[in-house]
Amino acid sequence: MTELECKFFLAKLARRLKTLRLEYNFTQKEVANYLGVHHSVYSRYERGISEPTVNELVAFAKLYKTSTDYLLSHTEDRRSSGLLDGITYCKPKK
Repeated sequence: MTELECKFFLAKLARRLKTLRLEYNFTQKEVANYLGVHHSVYSRYERGISEPTVNELVAFAKLYKTSTDYLLSHTEDRRSSGLLDGITYCKPKK
């Protein structure tokens, strides 16, 4: 993936994260607490500066009842596939 493609990908992910957060009426701090990260870390996700871990993508999908494919722009279908239903989000130990 070229640097330009990577920036484009992160920008699309950032837009989806922000759109979903606003639709669910969550603050950045609430989502950051859910993930177990500082709100500044989450803010960088929404601005497309940093990318979430795979574990965090799964957590986003569960939180917003969608699929990781939707978050990653592989589909426009927001419905959850149900594949993540049995997975528990593991917050990193501090």
